[in-house]
Amino acid sequence: MFDFEKSYITQLEERIKFRLKVEKTLGDISTYLVFTGNFQNAIEYFLSEIADLYHAYMVDGVLVFLFDEPRNNEITVYAWNSDGMIKNGIDFNDFPISKFFWFQDEIKNGHEIILYEEYDFPESALKEVEYIDQLGIEAMIAFPIFTLEYLAGALVLINVTSFPEWQSEDILTLRLFADILGTAIFKKKNRRNFSFLARFFTERSIKKNKRPRNGESKN
Repeated sequence: MFDFEKSYITQLEERIKFRLKVEKTLGDISTYLVFTGNFQNAIEYFLSEIADLYHAYMVDGVLVFLFDEPRNNEITVYAWNSDGMIKNGIDFNDFPISKFFWFQDEIKNGHEIILYEEYDFPESALKEVEYIDQLGIEAMIAFPIFTLEYLAGALVLINVTSFPEWQSEDILTLRLFADILGTAIFKKKNRRNFSFLARFFTERSIKKNKRPRNGESKN
């Protein structure tokens, strides 16, 4: 006879273990993003940790799209893939985000996107729907990445070989990951600006000290 109570307890224990792993991953990612000086390595670590955390959902691709700050029209793509870089014809390192106009508009308006088979697309997104079908994407969820000053891009998880059932707490956690990355991008920008200002004032001070005093020769 099947023990429903034992099954429930087992599921509860697994869920608790998973939440503990989530908390550890959040802490590890936050620490790494804050203290690393190499942004490329930080992004790769960020993507791989999220992919490892959600491997049970059979996630095939984890991507970060970063918009160009001044104009928000150039996009840099960072990608992790479960099996090399190409899955079902999708090159995640060269994901055709430029063709997803509705997707970009939604993200730039600060909207989260959770795409499933029954998703109610607007008419303006029909071309994207066709392209999603061509790529064989079963599900895609995306979260805007905000810094304290501007919208930086999006965190995206894609499934092409399975159809996951995301829980509400998973959505909240992924939202936290996007916020953590936004904070890291903000700190990176401020650190770069601080370095520029420090160098500017140092060079200015050196030039000022090299000026000849009254009565002194320039030679």
